Amino acid sequence: VFLSVIALSAICFIYTYKKFIPLFCIIFVFSFFELLLTYSRANIFGFFVLFLSLLFILKRDILTSKKVSSLLLVGILVSIVLFFATPYINPDWYVRGFSRQVGHVGDESLSERFIMWKASFEMFLRRPFTGYGLSNYYPIASKFFDTSNVVFHWSSASMVFIDVSHNEFLEFLALGGLPLFISFVILLIMSFYGNYLSFLENKLNLIPLFGLFAITFYLFFNFFFLSVSLLFFLFLALGLAKLPFKKGEIRLRVFPLVISTICLVIFSYMGIYYNINNEIFKIHNNFEKVMKGTSALSFYPYDYYSYFSLDDKYLLIANSLPKSDSNLREEMANSIEKTSLLGLSLFPNDPILYYYLGEASNLKGNYPKAKEYFLKSLQLHPFYEQPLIGLLDISCSFEDCKDSFKYAKLLYETDPKSIVALVTLIRYNIRMHQYKDAKTFLRDLEDYYPTSVAIFVFKEFFRKNTSS
Repeated sequence: VFLSVIALSAICFIYTYKKFIPLFCIIFVFSFFELLLTYSRANIFGFFVLFLSLLFILKRDILTSKKVSSLLLVGILVSIVLFFATPYINPDWYVRGFSRQVGHVGDESLSERFIMWKASFEMFLRRPFTGYGLSNYYPIASKFFDTSNVVFHWSSASMVFIDVSHNEFLEFLALGGLPLFISFVILLIMSFYGNYLSFLENKLNLIPLFGLFAITFYLFFNFFFLSVSLLFFLFLALGLAKLPFKKGEIRLRVFPLVISTICLVIFSYMGIYYNINNEIFKIHNNFEKVMKGTSALSFYPYDYYSYFSLDDKYLLIANSLPKSDSNLREEMANSIEKTSLLGLSLFPNDPILYYYLGEASNLKGNYPKAKEYFLKSLQLHPFYEQPLIGLLDISCSFEDCKDSFKYAKLLYETDPKSIVALVTLIRYNIRMHQYKDAKTFLRDLEDYYPTSVAIFVFKEFFRKNTSS
């Protein structure tokens, strides 16, 4: 968003001064190139829409200059060439950004958005006039997710994107209902009108007008975070401050204040409504009691990430302890259990929290219960490798490897390139004395992760225990 505003601002400066200014042209080229390197489809597409609109508005003043037109065209072409060349110069960029964001337009991130938009709209239909209150989006929205969707399960494993709606307009409808949505839209319309009037007075005011357009377009596919919010409200305030009264003779300064106050009241009401309607205070007290009994750590009870992050810390501590230290291991297991159960009271049917309940039962030696939790996690998330690893371990350790082949096959099919899956499958085949299969997985591990320390450990094992 910032880069779009910078690039468009450079053009506005050129237009205002009506002459070729190399500095502003250089700023435009660099900011446009940096914008491409964000690999954000929404921002890049939004920029081009606004850029072409701006050129259409200013064509007589901008494009009549051959120098400016040539530089803009060359700058865009060079930036696009560099953009597509970057993955080949630095392969890591291809994996992290290029192939995921640009190479597959129909990829997981786009599918996830459709899931969240559908859930948000269903939330709005349930409570069109009150919404669900301005609290964490995920606790309520997760109840509306289609858990049979493969993309949802992929998201649940890594918690990418699904804790926000990625469309602020739909989120306002879901959480604040029609009152909040209509208030927000009215504010936007008034601000656009005010910024347009400012543009008529001074052409340089195209910057806040198009800046507001850029952010509004962004909000259809993403969400507010601090830097975007600050820029958005700056452009919003600039537009509201220019609203006319009585043919522009008097500026009604108090009007934006009244609208802002009304919106604040609506926001406050929605927050209070959510707390009362969903008994948040009761859950909060329960949360405090749980945390006092397990750890001095405290965190916001509606932050989904904190639950499995805390569970993971407890599990790491437990696994680092000797088995003789049974009391402390059981204390860690109890901590995982209490934290996960509290998390499930806010985020029901979450596969990750059920997985940690399985690990807690495993630490306590209650393997049938651990298996039950792992199967529940797998039922909610068929592509989640951690419960499969837990089931594979239980099968080989306590069930004479009855279903081990089935779990091993599922684990490999989940992600054949996962380092965790490959290491687990090598260990499993060694345990079953299937050294040929183990070496096949070891070759895959070498191909995908040539610097992994596990490769040298397994090679040393094969050197000492096999003839070939």
